[in-house]
Amino acid sequence: MEQKGHYCLAVKTNQAILYEEIKDYFSYAEKEEPERLSTYQTIEKDYGRIEKRKYLISLEIDYLTGKERSKKKRQCKICH
Repeated sequence: MEQKGHYCLAVKTNQAILYEEIKDYFSYAEKEEPERLSTYQTIEKDYGRIEKRKYLISLEIDYLTGKERSKKKRQCKICH
């Protein structure tokens, strides 16, 4: 059974090439081609703090050079 879901995965700096590729792509796209991105924001109050998160979503993953990249189109997301 195929289920469809949305996931936000963390990429840490110890995955240096993948981390830099994703960071560079979203930095460029947010400034130069924002129409290629979808955005989603959340604001939550917890323990007296206000937490704001901004999600940038892109269906463009061709910029990734990693050999492990799936052949199927997937979404790539970043959270600030």
